[in-house]
Amino acid sequence: MLTPLKKQLSKIVPCNFGVIDQKGNILISSDEKNENILPLVDDILSSSIFPMETSSYVISKIKPYRTNIFYFYLEKKVKDFSLVLKLLSVMTENFIKSYYDRYDRAHFLRSVIQREITDVNMRKKMSSYKINDDQQRIVLKIKTIEKTNHSMETILTNLFIDHKNNYIIELDNCDIVYIMEADEDAEEMAILAANDLIATIEQELLIPVVVGIGKIVTDVGSLADSYESANLACEIGGIFELEKNIFTYSKLGIGVFISKLQKEELAQYLNMIIDVKLFSKLDEEIIRTIQKFFENNLNISETARKMYLHRNTLVYRIDKVLKQTGLDVRNFDDALLFKTAYMVKSYMEKLNDNI
Repeated sequence: MLTPLKKQLSKIVPCNFGVIDQKGNILISSDEKNENILPLVDDILSSSIFPMETSSYVISKIKPYRTNIFYFYLEKKVKDFSLVLKLLSVMTENFIKSYYDRYDRAHFLRSVIQREITDVNMRKKMSSYKINDDQQRIVLKIKTIEKTNHSMETILTNLFIDHKNNYIIELDNCDIVYIMEADEDAEEMAILAANDLIATIEQELLIPVVVGIGKIVTDVGSLADSYESANLACEIGGIFELEKNIFTYSKLGIGVFISKLQKEELAQYLNMIIDVKLFSKLDEEIIRTIQKFFENNLNISETARKMYLHRNTLVYRIDKVLKQTGLDVRNFDDALLFKTAYMVKSYMEKLNDNI
C-alpha cells in the first residue's frame, strides 16, 4: 500500500523514517534492518502523548478518516525535525486517505461490473464518490495462464499510479480488471495499456498473460457490458488466435456468432462446408501459414516476407491445402470457408476438452 509513498519520501528525507500500524507492524522503513526502531514499538503503541520523542526518534500519530491508526517516525538527524515531522505526517495522512478512497471506489466499481448493485444504490455511490457518468470508458480483463501467489493488483497499481481516474480491480489470483477512461481513440489507448500490463506482469512474475479488451461504453452502468465483452474476448480469442495475447471484442467478428451456437449446430454446419477428415490432416505448420496469409490480406509476397519464407515455399503450402481440402485460399470465397471451418473446428475441440 505505502510503497509509492516510500519512494517519494526517500527522495526528500535525508535520514531514517517509517510508518507503523496499530498492531505494531512496520509498513515501510528507509532502514530495512529496523534495528533501532523495533525496541521502541511497544512504547509507541502504549503512549498517549504525541508527538512522542525518544533519544533518537520523534513520532507522530496519524488517524485518517477510517478507524485505522498509523504512526510516523523520523530520526532526529534532520534540522527542525519537529516541523519536518509535521509536514511528513500530513503527506502520509493524505496518501493513506487517498488510498482508502480509491479502494472504496474500486470496490464500488467491482460491484458494478459484476452486477451486484441496484441502479438506485449505484447512483447514490456515484454521487458520493463524485464519479462522472458522462465519460467514455473501456474495461480490460487481464488473465494469467498460471496461478500465482503474488498480488498482481499491487504490481499494476504501481504501474498506473498516475492514472487517477483508472482503476485496477483484483477478482482473484488469476484475473484482474483494469477500468480506464478513454477518448475517441479508446481502443488504441487500450491496446497500448494492454501491452504495458503484459510486459509488467511477465517481467515481474515470469508467467504468461492474455488481455481481453471490451466494448467502449459511455456510462458507468454499462461497465458490466464492457467487462462481459472483455471476458468473452479472452475466451474466444484464446481459441481462435493462439499466437496472440491481446484480444479485442470488436475484432472477434464471426467468433462471437460461433460461440453462441449449440455443438450440434456447429457439427452440422462444419460437415456442410468441408470434409472434416481431410481438413484434420493438415499439420500445424500449414495451419499457421494460412493464418498468417489471412492476416496479410491474402498477399503472398507480404506473407512470405513476414514469415521469412521463399515465395515458392508459401505457394507450395497453399497448393497443399487446395489438394487436401479442395479450397484455394487465394480466392476470397474459399478463404472465408477455410477460416470459418477452422474456427468452428477449434471451438468444437474446446467444447470437447471442457466436457
